Amino acid sequence: MAIGAAFGMNLHSGMESLPGWVYWAIFGGGLVMGLVLRGWVKAPEPVVSVATRPGLLKKK
Repeated sequence: MAIGAAFGMNLHSGMESLPGWVYWAIFGGGLVMGLVLRGWVKAPEPVVSVATRPGLLKKK
């Protein structure tokens, strides 16, 4: 749907006279920013070592 909406837009703001590479540059920039955001959100949890949390090894 998003791709269909992007290719089906009728822009009457002067952007239609720009070269074609401008559209692809904006598209690529959005794609890169989306991937960076996805990597930031899905970042792995930091590993908690026993040295920093000595209470984890207490025996009951």
